[in-house]
Amino acid sequence: MEYTSYEPKEFCAVTPPFEVDKFCKEHGLEGSLKAYIKVACRIFKDASEITLFLSEDPETENYIKVCFNIKIKADTPSLLTMDKESFRAIDSIISDNERDFFVKTYEIIE
Repeated sequence: MEYTSYEPKEFCAVTPPFEVDKFCKEHGLEGSLKAYIKVACRIFKDASEITLFLSEDPETENYIKVCFNIKIKADTPSLLTMDKESFRAIDSIISDNERDFFVKTYEIIE
């Protein structure tokens, strides 16, 4: 199986806030965080904003995830295609255990 390179071609302005950075360091997720940011910047390059924050999983008590909130102007089919591409990329470079610490949400702009 061949994978696309997800190195951003230009500077990505996504900077994790202190609490996200600290959480990732405490859980050994620094490399996964950097990889996830690169993928998000590459695939969602037309996003007007990508913000990161910590979110407690509503289904599991005390299970915190790093949430990537992606604000983007896109139609549903395009967003689904980008989402599928991001899942494939993340799946190929981040282990299952570490992948469980990350989640994406979307805000569609009209």
